[in-house]
Amino acid sequence: SIQRSSYPEFILTVNGTPTSIRDVEDYSLVEKELDDKMAALVKEARKAKCVPRHVSSIDVATGQIKVEITSVPENHVFATTPPSCECVRFFTERHKHYPLVIQGPSAGADTTSSALLAELLR
Repeated sequence: SIQRSSYPEFILTVNGTPTSIRDVEDYSLVEKELDDKMAALVKEARKAKCVPRHVSSIDVATGQIKVEITSVPENHVFATTPPSCECVRFFTERHKHYPLVIQGPSAGADTTSSALLAELLR
């Protein structure tokens, strides 16, 4: 099962009504407010010598998938990976304390947009 938590539980104001970010369909209505909330997350993380990162995790044993914004230390591999790269860490029986890390270039905008267009045309 997928735990949908891409953003912290932000409550934003849409046309004067408090609304969960998960229910927002037109982000142009909440862009400024969302930017302000994200800036606050960055500021809080910075105080702790951390940076916010979008992190996905899969627990193979339970089948749980989680996607969230979380703060990681400035020297963490997720903090130091360049924006155009992906980074995956595997914790296994052999890699319990020091995960196996695979890092490399992501697909890029051209490849991603081509794949999305191909899916839409199906």
